[in-house]
Amino acid sequence: MQLQWAASSDNVAVTGYRVYRNGTPVAIATTTQFTATGLAPSTSYTFHLVAVDAAGNLSGASSSATATTPGTQAIVDYDFPRGDTLAAKNGWAFASTSWSLAPTPDGSGLGLPFTYPGVLPGNYGMSEMRFTMPPQDEFWLRVRWHIPAHYAHRHDTELQIANAAAAGWQVGDRVRGTDGVSEGVISRVDTSTVFLRFAAKAAFNSVWVGTLTNTTRNSALASTGRMQWGANNKLLAIWADGYSSAGLGSTMVWQTDSDWYFSGSTHSVVTVGYSKGGNTVTGAVANGGTLITPADHGKHMDIIFHGKFSTAPGAKNGVIRTFARKQGETAYTMHHNITNADMDKRSDVAAHLRQWRAGYLMGWANSGFDAASTFHISKIEVFAQRPADLAGVSP
Repeated sequence: MQLQWAASSDNVAVTGYRVYRNGTPVAIATTTQFTATGLAPSTSYTFHLVAVDAAGNLSGASSSATATTPGTQAIVDYDFPRGDTLAAKNGWAFASTSWSLAPTPDGSGLGLPFTYPGVLPGNYGMSEMRFTMPPQDEFWLRVRWHIPAHYAHRHDTELQIANAAAAGWQVGDRVRGTDGVSEGVISRVDTSTVFLRFAAKAAFNSVWVGTLTNTTRNSALASTGRMQWGANNKLLAIWADGYSSAGLGSTMVWQTDSDWYFSGSTHSVVTVGYSKGGNTVTGAVANGGTLITPADHGKHMDIIFHGKFSTAPGAKNGVIRTFARKQGETAYTMHHNITNADMDKRSDVAAHLRQWRAGYLMGWANSGFDAASTFHISKIEVFAQRPADLAGVSP
């Protein structure tokens, strides 16, 4: 912030001006201007001056002046309702500029759509909205996404049933568990597997190995094994030098998960996990609490993702934070505050590959959907420092 003032009337003997910020002396200026540094964004500051002569005498205090610093400026700013396209901007580039923008269901303008297909669970055939970003040691990435009005995050279980297809078991059939009470609905049938989808957490937790009854077709078959799908839908992945199943260097992945793996409700929670490199996962999935409830369906939500490398190899002080602000809310809520992540920079790659520099928005899903569910991303911002509207939000 630049300050400037008229010279003192006794300007012959004046040697400088003591600058006060919010009542505290912060510097002595030898000219009639001063640049205030180290100020927080979107913050009001009050300044006044006292002239000093060669003998150390002080004048009376000047009148005070109050000014507010501007908010933190995004180094990358995409606003599709404003008219932005997918063209590269300030170090950010989408993997494809041929993706089509589409109207968001709430009528707020265009957004970048991403559709999870309906019916089939265990679908690893998804694409990802990949991008490169300005390389940084620390980043703050804000995304506005619109949640489908019919969003239903289901949790599917895969059962080993060798002859279900031959026996005529089909999608939509109801299957009763070995307890004779719990039921699931078939969401997929393959030659040797059956996927079940549940409406209640109690049914999901039931025993599904043994003789199961298809109540729709009045037949029974043996299940010899069960695999619980993670039910995760990727929101964001960020990596440094390259990408593989876990990233070649440190990698962070944020996603929504079925809360059936945790506790509290059957709504979606936001989780985060990370790896140090290769396929060695050093960070267990952390539950950040409920993110999407039925009240959020058909609305938009702003999510801020914060990531920072460890300061030195083995320091284990990498940072991963997540903040969300739902439509109609004025303040963000913090969901993750991880400050002990073991995320080192690689020393065996070129310097320009040792920073966060690439990733994808949305992405693969392990869960099933009752119908095709399309999310729209309407805004993307990248900051090199904490955004101003997180002021007052811990930490």
